[in-house]
Amino acid sequence: MQRYCIIVKKVNNDCVQITYLLKFTFAMNLLSHQNLPPDFKLTKTLETDVGMLFLYGNIVVFQANEGIVMSRKTANFVIIKCLRELNGQKWILLSNRINSYSVKPMDYKALDRIPTLAAVGVIYYTDIVKSNADLESKFCNIPFRSFGNLREAVVWAKDYLVDKLEII
Repeated sequence: MQRYCIIVKKVNNDCVQITYLLKFTFAMNLLSHQNLPPDFKLTKTLETDVGMLFLYGNIVVFQANEGIVMSRKTANFVIIKCLRELNGQKWILLSNRINSYSVKPMDYKALDRIPTLAAVGVIYYTDIVKSNADLESKFCNIPFRSFGNLREAVVWAKDYLVDKLEII
């Protein structure tokens, strides 16, 4: 369930500022360190032109900027930053979909060429985003899961790294 206004009727400058603060507060609650298990420690935060990366060891949480189009070309910046930070280690990418943006599902095939990327997860907050993630999963040949919240996703990612890959 979206908890902030997508359509803003600009009454005056104060109204826009209040709407922005509500959106920002909601976004921070979705990626709140208090909501994650205590053994998950944020190791690094990176900014790209298309969004933010939050590294929890071998688990990378990506939050795309509002309105962008994620394609093979735009995702390259994100992937390159992850590869540099993780130094050839196996890792999992979790897309925390707090903002509205477009994805080119056919470009998921490019993820198969990243030998260290072990799995992909999508965190959805609306039924539409869940449906989109279900469709996207059909284009991805590596393990792909959808989650209703960030906590569930990072717990799955850690278990996957430990159980399947014996990492962490």
